[in-house]
Amino acid sequence: MFQVGSFGEKERTIGELVTYMYEQGYDLRHLATMSTCRLVINIVVNIYCFLTMHKESNPTLPLFERDYIRVKNEQKKKKIFFIAYSVAVAGNIGKVAAYQGNPFAINIAIWYQFVREAVTQTVIYFDEGKYSIKAIENRHLIDETFELLLKTSQ
Repeated sequence: MFQVGSFGEKERTIGELVTYMYEQGYDLRHLATMSTCRLVINIVVNIYCFLTMHKESNPTLPLFERDYIRVKNEQKKKKIFFIAYSVAVAGNIGKVAAYQGNPFAINIAIWYQFVREAVTQTVIYFDEGKYSIKAIENRHLIDETFELLLKTSQ
């Protein structure tokens, strides 16, 4: 279908390259085996976050502080995922270079998740102040409501 471009030593088009890759075993099974790296990253990061980010469950904290801690923990978790996938992509680049540009060495699952995490980091970067401002506004609203309740009860 895509008879454009010229890749590799044999100057294959995209269509010829895709056909060659499928004939050589690059199919859903290959993608599933490459997803094991992604699975390991997810398990390790989630276990780490579970063990280290447990402050939000403290019921003595006010609701706005628990929500603020939850948002910050999620942002930290996403940053850890981004760093982990950045390392994985760097390793995949090294693997592709070691295999002299062999398309079988490209780990699509890792690249896909890396792009998703990069987009998430961009969104977090541009919305960073929004959460803290919202938490402060909620705190002021709670303080005003509490003072109003105190005045009406006297």
